[in-house]
Amino acid sequence: MLACLEEKAQMQEKSQIYVNQALHENHYWTKNDPVTISGHASDLQYISSVYIDNYLIFTQRAQQTVYFSKQLSLDQGSHDLFISVKDLLGDVTRKIIHVHVDRFGPIISIRKKNDSRIEGELYDDSGEIFMTVNQQKVHLEKGKRVQFSIPVIPNESLTMIAQDKAGNTTLAKIGENIHKPLLADYWHFRSDITGLSGLKPDINLFGWENATIVYSQRVDIEGKIVSQYPVQRLIIGDYVMPVNGLYVFFNQSVLLDWGDNHLNVDVWDKSGNQTTKTVSIVCHQPEIQKKYLRYTILKNSFEFSGHLENQHVLDQIFFDAMNHQKNRFVFLIQKQLESESKRIDAIMPGFVYYSNKGVEITTRLVDIDTGRIMAIKDSYCESPDATNFAFMAEEIVNKYTQFFPVVISKIQRIDSKEIEIQSNEKISLGWPMIVYDERPKYNPVTDKFLGARTDIVGKARIINHLGKNKYACQIDSQQNAFTLTQKAISR
Repeated sequence: MLACLEEKAQMQEKSQIYVNQALHENHYWTKNDPVTISGHASDLQYISSVYIDNYLIFTQRAQQTVYFSKQLSLDQGSHDLFISVKDLLGDVTRKIIHVHVDRFGPIISIRKKNDSRIEGELYDDSGEIFMTVNQQKVHLEKGKRVQFSIPVIPNESLTMIAQDKAGNTTLAKIGENIHKPLLADYWHFRSDITGLSGLKPDINLFGWENATIVYSQRVDIEGKIVSQYPVQRLIIGDYVMPVNGLYVFFNQSVLLDWGDNHLNVDVWDKSGNQTTKTVSIVCHQPEIQKKYLRYTILKNSFEFSGHLENQHVLDQIFFDAMNHQKNRFVFLIQKQLESESKRIDAIMPGFVYYSNKGVEITTRLVDIDTGRIMAIKDSYCESPDATNFAFMAEEIVNKYTQFFPVVISKIQRIDSKEIEIQSNEKISLGWPMIVYDERPKYNPVTDKFLGARTDIVGKARIINHLGKNKYACQIDSQQNAFTLTQKAISR
């Protein structure tokens, strides 16, 4: 009998976890921000929950196959992420993904040239660099630091593009005067300094003037350095870049704060000459991202059925869990509503049912303007302690954020009192929308996207699902204020 049970246990397969991202021995290189981890898990014993890096992803009705997706804000560098899948028997299967976040393009350093060739090196942390010159592929060895030597054709310009494993690119353009001494047009003498030792490296940031306005916190800083003596040290912000050349091209992604930013670029050459260039960048938060437009929910105190020993801490635990979610909802309690005079969009009453079998928490989301119950979400546990309360609160909040995703749609049709939008994401009937104009901004030299200014045009509310991912929205503004170039975003 025991042997049969052991054989049955051995035959019991663990949950299978599949990831959509391209992995090589569970390593994933990406430049994205945020980083998306998505895929699905399968288990004949039914999956009850999925976690990614301690974030609860799935807690709906148990299924044999569960699809998951999570966006994570990860800094430059390597991160170990765990995907954990739990089935109804309580067995947990884990998969580790080694995520390498690389938002720096390869460094292109040109050391010297003669009449027929340009020589230099490429550097990138990924250890896998690709390069084209005038759209022709150049064979390179693998490694973080790679040497190159390319032919020069008189009176012909060169366009060099280096790309790394994560897809970051660095562009170097060398003009038709390549047959002249490499740096002849770039020497910058100072009248108060005599001798060549007075020449400092020159820094040129492509398209970045002082007080440049952007609408994205993540921007690419591209540029070049020209120096009489080999450049040996480059610091952009807080990052030290390995360089070795007279002529250096770089591309680095930087993360800005909302408001005024000051970015320093520091360069040192072999002779100890040092140059600092500071550029100011003003980062404006797009109007549609501002907190005052988010759907605001008033959390009512829980009502209890039966006496619960720790019930006095449940409201605070639940409120803490609600505020751990970022950039989706604004949660308030009655004390905040009275002191800050804020307008709310919905209330969330909660009921706690307690018996000797366990505890169940049920919540409802009720829209103030329509009186519609937008959703009912619950959670159950067998042991009523603070740890389980925290898990239940996280589970319920997670269910709401998954049920009401942020959806951005284009306007497809305009009538006198309605607009029609299209979305691949499900939008709940009765959910409020904001209609806005979008004005993208690009770097004038590199043409890189710098975010978009958004201007609010009006409000709308989902009133009907038309099928084929189409929705009808009732508008509260004049019809002539809307155009087919505008977008709608769910609150």
